[in-house]
Amino acid sequence: MFQLYIILLFNLFIIIFFTIRDIYKYNITFDQYLQRYSIYNYKLKQYDYLIHGASCGEIVSSIPIVKLLKNNKKNIIVSCHTVSGYRLIKNQLGNVEAVLKPYESIFTLFYFLYRIYPKTIIIIESDVWPLFACIAKLLNIRLISVNYKFKKEKPYRNAIHYHLLDKIYLKEPVDFYNDKYEFLGNIKLLNTVNLQIVVKKHLLVIISAHQDELEIHYKIIKFCLENNIKVVYIPRYLNYEQELRNTFKPLSYYWLTKKNNSITKLIDNNNLIVCFCYGLTNSFLSYSKLSIMGGTFDQVGGHNIFEPIVNHNYLIMGPNYKTCADLYTILNKHNIISICDATYINDRILYFIDRNSVDIKNTLLYLEKYRDNLNNRLKSILK
Repeated sequence: MFQLYIILLFNLFIIIFFTIRDIYKYNITFDQYLQRYSIYNYKLKQYDYLIHGASCGEIVSSIPIVKLLKNNKKNIIVSCHTVSGYRLIKNQLGNVEAVLKPYESIFTLFYFLYRIYPKTIIIIESDVWPLFACIAKLLNIRLISVNYKFKKEKPYRNAIHYHLLDKIYLKEPVDFYNDKYEFLGNIKLLNTVNLQIVVKKHLLVIISAHQDELEIHYKIIKFCLENNIKVVYIPRYLNYEQELRNTFKPLSYYWLTKKNNSITKLIDNNNLIVCFCYGLTNSFLSYSKLSIMGGTFDQVGGHNIFEPIVNHNYLIMGPNYKTCADLYTILNKHNIISICDATYINDRILYFIDRNSVDIKNTLLYLEKYRDNLNNRLKSILK
């Protein structure tokens, strides 16, 4: 009886914690909140595949899998743990059915999986919640993980996932394989397209910049302006406007808040642009020669590094690039990415800003072959 109380209390804690997070962080709507309890305003059917991703990054990675399964005439549904990821599904995947993953409660999860009863669940990366996986196993649903990262430093986590999952497709090679582990490759790269090169300008773009990197980014910007290098600063989050304005006060800059401006004219007429709006990163990268990745000079660990590469940019990252280390290994075959701390960054900027893009072209050719091979492998797995 005591054990039952513990289970019920744990389920109650999970529901309360995630309810507070959904309301205050994600502004969840009432209809979306009902999905957390497997209550829907439309009828669910049974599916061939449930594709599950934790948040936005995993949902973007799932796009090629969704397209392949749709082409194979499979009934699919996509679930996501975060509200932001769910909204991205609706935006990126159009008419694909999507739901929010129910709270990690025995009752809601069992009811959810029993209602849709997929033949196979594809988990993107390693968002393997034990209760979710155990209920799936109880219902005899096949569980596979794609883009999985094996972590030697976490043996217990690896062992749990090994016993819960039926098949694990790795995004990086390991020094051992068996009937469960199989190297596939990083499916994130299937979403990249080698973009047409335009006339490049003497321009550096700081992308996905974080607030706690502002001091070092300011020094970089000042150095660039002193050396006739134009700069575009693109924050990751738009929640520190006043601090930005105060920091950049000694400089002359253009504060961009709308997307309906001519990018070419903006760059020609301004030495420093603060892009305080979303959706223009690729537009600026198409004109820049060099990018600096935000999140690599703090504890975040970096973001989407193939975005500048496919836009024919060299890339500089700080010493902490842990979240994109796997992509760094693939994309730096021709030394187009430099890892350095604040001491040497000025030298790297001057080195890359005048460099020709032959090694970038070679990287993109390699990337095209990598994608073709990966896509063929994925087709054979999902046929």
